[in-house]
Formats: sequence, structure tokens, C-alpha cells
Amino acid sequence: KLSRSTLAAEFGPRQFKAVRESLVAEGLTRTTINHYAACVRRMFRWAVAEEFVPVTVLMALKTVPGLQRGRSAARESSPVKPVAEADINAVLPHVSRQVRDMIRLQLLSGCRPDEILSLRPRDVNRDGDGWEYVPASHKTEHHGHERRIYFGPRVQAILGPWLDNRPRDPSRESRC
Repeated sequence: KLSRSTLAAEFGPRQFKAVRESLVAEGLTRTTINHYAACVRRMFRWAVAEEFVPVTVLMALKTVPGLQRGRSAARESSPVKPVAEADINAVLPHVSRQVRDMIRLQLLSGCRPDEILSLRPRDVNRDGDGWEYVPASHKTEHHGHERRIYFGPRVQAILGPWLDNRPRDPSRESRC
């Protein structure tokens, strides 16, 4: 049973699971519930660091695994779908040239927003018909993955003017 009068030092895995099940009953998604559970664990980690609760409480809470897809009554979130092209096209006339080109580059190349923002002339190999962009960093590099993005003629037509007047010398280079 959930009780607001439970002392933090007495809060354990059973109560933690009960809180989690109440969130399932409220209809929250599995990923949201797991996010909230991680917040609770962080709160207890802080409480241990401040010596408000014994470390055994945190260790006990860490034994409770997160909800897994298809293995709980928690509902799954709907997949994130791409924005309709008509909605994107409706925005384009209302943004600056830079933002408009960034949006078009993302659509044509599959680049992530941060990859467009951090693109530097020295990161783009413009030798040959197809250009190759190797971002200096990317979101999966910590997994040992390499990211290469290829730019065809339509991307080159948008990106070329932004790169042409920029120095390739790394010591004098600024962002596009």
C-alpha cells in the first residue's frame, strides 16, 4: 500500500514497485514510468550522499529492474512519426534563409540538427561527384560507431554557397 508517511530510510523495493504500479494504473507509458523511477533513484542517491538515509536503501532500490517492453501491464508509447512534408513546406517561407537551408539539408541528407549546426568546411570532402561528411562528433560515437554522410547534387547545391567562402584552414575556420 502507498503511504506518504513512510520514512525514506524505510522505503524499499516493495514500496518502490507499488509506486511504479500506481503509475501503470494511471496509464502512463512504460518509458515515462522508467524515467520517473530513475529520478527516484537519483533522489535517493543524493539523500545517501547527504547522509539522510543509509546506503542500503539505495542499494535495495537499485535491485528493482526497469519495466521491459512487452513484460508489464504498462502501455507502450506510440512510435514517433516524421513531420508531414506539407507542414514543413508551410514553415519554410517564415524562417530565415539559414534556417530554411538547414531544414532542407536535413530532409535531403538525413543529418541530425546538431550535425548540420556543427558542420565545418574541413569536415566535408568535396573531391569527386559525391561529397562525404564525417562529423567531428556524433551521438553514437561512444558505441564505437563511425558516421559518414554522403551529399548528392541537391545537397551540394544548397550547401556549396555556404562552404565556398569559408576558409579550409582549421586555425582560421568558423562554423557554417
